[in-house]
Amino acid sequence: MDCSIMNRKIQMLLQETDTAFTMLMDSGEQSNADYADFTAKTHLGSFRSALQNPELSQVQLAAMLRRAQQGQQSRKSQHTYWSAFMASYVSRNANSNQG
Repeated sequence: MDCSIMNRKIQMLLQETDTAFTMLMDSGEQSNADYADFTAKTHLGSFRSALQNPELSQVQLAAMLRRAQQGQQSRKSQHTYWSAFMASYVSRNANSNQG
């Protein structure tokens, strides 16, 4: 799959999960998960498909998202830039042995 198509799919998934997580937090629901854990639990199958990595585990995805978040601190102020950065990071690291 073309890297730009993969990045766009991942970017859309990240934007969707960010919106869902924000709505969950704004509604007053208590979550025992941070954004990375929430995303890995609720959209693991979608990320496996988009990354063409059926072996990707929930723990690996959450860890990748946390590392990417550390590299991009201003995600709320620049939502589109944030998701593009995160998508690029995740797609580059998805098939490595990091976890």
